[in-house]
Amino acid sequence: MEVGKIGDNVLMLGYGGPTVLGGGHSKMSREMAQQFSISPLGAYSSHTPYPYEASIHLPKEDDQRNIQLPEGFTEKTKAVVSEVSKEEFSLIYAHDWLTFDVALELQEQHRKPMVLHIHSLEYDRAGGLAMGWRYELERRAMEKADHIIVVSAYTLEVVKKHYPTVDVSKISVVHNGLAPFKTFRKEKPFPEKLIGFVGRLALQKGAGLFLEVAEKLLQKRNDLRFVMAGDGPMFDALVELTAVRGLSGKVHFTGHLEWEKLSELYAMMDVLCMPSFSEPFGLVGLEGARFGVPVVLSENSGVKEVLTSASCASYPNVEEFVDQILNQLDTTWGQRYATVRQQRQAENCTQEKATQQIAQILEKVGGFLLPLSSLTKEKQ
Repeated sequence: MEVGKIGDNVLMLGYGGPTVLGGGHSKMSREMAQQFSISPLGAYSSHTPYPYEASIHLPKEDDQRNIQLPEGFTEKTKAVVSEVSKEEFSLIYAHDWLTFDVALELQEQHRKPMVLHIHSLEYDRAGGLAMGWRYELERRAMEKADHIIVVSAYTLEVVKKHYPTVDVSKISVVHNGLAPFKTFRKEKPFPEKLIGFVGRLALQKGAGLFLEVAEKLLQKRNDLRFVMAGDGPMFDALVELTAVRGLSGKVHFTGHLEWEKLSELYAMMDVLCMPSFSEPFGLVGLEGARFGVPVVLSENSGVKEVLTSASCASYPNVEEFVDQILNQLDTTWGQRYATVRQQRQAENCTQEKATQQIAQILEKVGGFLLPLSSLTKEKQ
């Protein structure tokens, strides 16, 4: 966990480095830290030293307010709270469940308002199983929060359906955005079309479904290759499944890629496929679209709210994803125009805009003005 201050008033609890959860939320935390010019106060050992798995503890009715946290979790929370409590602050701003126990303790001890920023929920990560101690921690934190920021209207609907005790009138939608970066196109070292998957190799991201889609596509066309960029709990199983199905020469696994290598991969893709079970936002979609890559999204994603020109398919309908990818491989004028529109929509979705919206929420809840030096140049 990383702790910092925005100006003199806002105590921010986040996680900026790579974690077992991976993905866009850690990237967003890093970019937000840069945009807000946050003063770092310290980094603390993770509350999650073990591989991530869906939590399975199901509390009894009388256990709803006394969450049974894993061994060692409470001790780490107390240690962080003890250190952080030495600071003066007027508002707590916490990102995702990894920070929520600390945020709740600080709120209880210091009686300060609390704003939560939800990048993903247990429902998303656990494949629809909205239960267990992480779920209970999220629910309790959202109930006690003074305000909640979610990254999409899709996530707002997840909260309404799966966290029904949370007051949705205190929730604001702030779409994620990206800082500027250089885009380019690169020639592939092979003649086939390249269809890409970028993200954590996990159920949430539809990693297994992507292999099914690849197999179906190869039954229709042989001039295709597939690449899966990322790491995760399904990596070994997916590599083995690829071999068993005779796809090893057509499906390539890169593991985790740093930005330089990932950008080169985007520059060679012909289609980017995001077949997620549940994608609160989906920064990968913005990245691909900025590179001019046609994007095929899951209907269960937040990024489709800003990439309105992108094609969508219903999870887990393999045939729909196959049809949408085949449509994108057609080089008709209509498809090229849609891709250009996606690119412009992605370029318009900036971290600067998101930061401005977040700053306004923090100022309203806290009843103060953040100093100009803490905000982006665009806000000045």
